[in-house]
Amino acid sequence: MHHPEPPNTRFRSWRLIVAVLVIADVTATFETQMILAAIKVLYADFRDPAAVAWMVTIYLLVSSVAAPIVGRLGDLFGRKRMIVISVGMSAAGSALSAIHPDAGWVIAGRALQGMAGGVLPLCYGIVREAVPPEKHSLCGGLLVGATSVGAIAGLVIGGVVVDNFHWRALFWLSAGMGGVAAVLAATCLPAGLGDTKVRRRLDLGGGALFVTGVSALLLIITRIGEQGGVDGAGLAGVLAVVMLMGGWVWHELRHPDPLFNVRLLAAREMALTNAVILLLALGPFQLTLVMMLLLQSRTPGMGLGLSASAAGFLKIPGNAAAGLASPIAGLLCSRIGERGVILSGLICNAAAWLYLLAGPGGFASLVAVIIVSSIGTTVTYVGVTNQIARIASADRVSEALGLSAAIRSIAHACGTQVMTFLLGSAALGADAGMGAGSGYSRVFCFVFLVCLAGMGVAAALPRRRPT
Repeated sequence: MHHPEPPNTRFRSWRLIVAVLVIADVTATFETQMILAAIKVLYADFRDPAAVAWMVTIYLLVSSVAAPIVGRLGDLFGRKRMIVISVGMSAAGSALSAIHPDAGWVIAGRALQGMAGGVLPLCYGIVREAVPPEKHSLCGGLLVGATSVGAIAGLVIGGVVVDNFHWRALFWLSAGMGGVAAVLAATCLPAGLGDTKVRRRLDLGGGALFVTGVSALLLIITRIGEQGGVDGAGLAGVLAVVMLMGGWVWHELRHPDPLFNVRLLAAREMALTNAVILLLALGPFQLTLVMMLLLQSRTPGMGLGLSASAAGFLKIPGNAAAGLASPIAGLLCSRIGERGVILSGLICNAAAWLYLLAGPGGFASLVAVIIVSSIGTTVTYVGVTNQIARIASADRVSEALGLSAAIRSIAHACGTQVMTFLLGSAALGADAGMGAGSGYSRVFCFVFLVCLAGMGVAAALPRRRPT
């Protein structure tokens, strides 16, 4: 005789599940930041700036396309399975980079590490499946907070490891973390919606078009930044990418079972939410780039003339504050709604960058700006990701968050080039001269205006009754 399942039995181990997801998320973010701690010694060892630059770029490139692809595969074939595969491949990439002395193999290992870019969308999908609905917003905040923890760990622990051991030890540490995360995911996470034996038709053409288009776009943006402008070849490349992405949209609209639901992207609420994340990446996400230059600058009335390591340590309070603010923002999503949380974060950022525009001030003022802007950016990001996770259907939530991550990566790359252009002489180094002041002012004004635009877009989001 069949007995009904007791209430809440389905969610009885949700705290353990969330803990495992947080560990996987911290591991993925650690790999994003750890390479920055080793840049100096990598330059000294390989004496090949282009190769070292690719060690950074290839990870960002692969993670950008992995987020939506792996997210969608998780929706189709099981998110638990894809987390184990993604983290496992990332751990294998770390080991590959640690073993081989050749720069090419280190780059190949970093490419495999980039598979961890799909972890966060998968984590949100598992939260949607395995966590009580009233805890979704809180858990979303915890996952975003985990990215701040991973960023701190990558910079600080990475710096300690590089200073006291060989840089290869950093990759062995990453491999160990990835291995532990993969084992925990395999043993503690539940089978999900897609973890069945039902055969699904896979839209390989849509995936190939998307990967090619996004990869080409990111490479063109990087090339434009290196050249300092758009030449004939760059313009032709942009037009080719536009045509390629147009072909991708046409293919997905016609396919009976598309890999990506582009109609979902065009829906008003989803489009507005992704517009917010685009503006966030274009402006406030550039805080680290701008502040690392500003804190090291000796421009009168602007910078503090700090060393690179001292400037990096001043980012820690901001990341720590953002990590603490994330779960609070998640709780607020269920109290005041995601729209209110997004607006609150953008208001914090607008205030911070307006203060910079009025005059950066001294040491304490700059630290306060870093903390306020970091909190504002994280709060906005929590609101955006929770909003997307809520409005997407259960069978496509990881796909929707993965596509949002790709949009964020492209906008972040574009924003970096915009910052470099606006900074002008300030982007050349700490002693750029008096002309650097106006460059910083242009950047502060640009980011402030982007925050205002984001507030306008967020205000157009529909109100939701708090739960």
